[in-house]
Amino acid sequence: MPSSAALALTLDLSSAQTSVPNGANIVINTSGDLTITNDATINLLHDSGGNFTNGGDIFVTTGGDLTAGSLTVFLNNRDAGTITNGGLLVFDVGGALTTTGDASLVISGRNDGGGGWTFGSGANISLTAGSISLGGDLTVATGLSTDRR
Repeated sequence: MPSSAALALTLDLSSAQTSVPNGANIVINTSGDLTITNDATINLLHDSGGNFTNGGDIFVTTGGDLTAGSLTVFLNNRDAGTITNGGLLVFDVGGALTTTGDASLVISGRNDGGGGWTFGSGANISLTAGSISLGGDLTVATGLSTDRR
């Protein structure tokens, strides 16, 4: 059983004009349980006019339980960022998803002054688990805004 005191994973492709034809994905896959005794944070950050042709996804798959103190997963596509085929946030937990705190799965697209954003194939979140038991709130959201903030 993979175990960790904390998990903090960020793929930051926010530098100006980063273009990736294939990839820029975060993939965590285990055939058994995944236990993180403290907080688990996974971020994929993309903005400043770059383009992901195929990718820009976060996939987490366990064959067994996923246990964490809290769970925060954030896919950010802002300021003229383009994800042509991708923008998926997929959690497939073969057993129980359990946290002692909150769980947040969020996809964000917004114009922060650098231009709009594009998800060509849509921004989709999928969460499946044998059961879900949370010590706090569950947030599953796409925050997509064309307004400049």
